[in-house]
Amino acid sequence: MIEYDRALYRQRNRIERMFGRLKIDRAIATRNDRLANGFLGRSISPPPDTGSNVSLAP
Repeated sequence: MIEYDRALYRQRNRIERMFGRLKIDRAIATRNDRLANGFLGRSISPPPDTGSNVSLAP
């Protein structure tokens, strides 16, 4: 059997789980930020100029 310090192993495991949660939270936060910026960018900016004479106004 391999000997190890149980308290040290427990502390290390808690730290590794904390970093895992931080990575997941960061991924969610950056994805939401990217989606929000993309949505706002599309909803506020004028449509791209296609070079045609088609009017978008009713």
